[in-house]
Amino acid sequence: MVTGNANLRARPAMDAEIMASLRKGESYDASTNRVVNPKALSDEPREWVEITAPSSARVWIAAGLVDLAAKKVKAEKAHLRAGPGTNFAEVGHVPKGTEVDVSTQLDGWIRIAAPLGSVKGYVAADLTKPENPAPAPADLRARMKPPVVQPPVGRPMPTPLPMNARSEEHTS
Repeated sequence: MVTGNANLRARPAMDAEIMASLRKGESYDASTNRVVNPKALSDEPREWVEITAPSSARVWIAAGLVDLAAKKVKAEKAHLRAGPGTNFAEVGHVPKGTEVDVSTQLDGWIRIAAPLGSVKGYVAADLTKPENPAPAPADLRARMKPPVVQPPVGRPMPTPLPMNARSEEHTS
């Protein structure tokens, strides 16, 4: 779950392309994959969580790989990118026959809704929390009885030390 408004990015870095804006309280399919960006600046997040992009995320596919009349991918495997060009980050892929929801065309590229389960992105870890966190363990001390200390066989129990180890009485 996103704990604050957050951007879904193509890579685990603040300078990565933004694929979608996520709203506080919305749930997403998050993996347990956490990534640390060692190049992050001191005022940037270092830890990121990989999530499956929602269909509200927009990605790009080369126009030649899509049958526009059928709105389906015609290549055996088509790479999806965060922007309209090979210089943008690759964020997923789809097999032949995948239906696409076309929104925009630009210079030989088509902007589409991210096909379900095909695109991964990153959100700063400090803006997320598990959807169903594991229940906190019960306070076992409240239910446990103090252990019974048995002296070693053949030896007497040690004498307890006095509780107040001060040499004079404390008055304040």
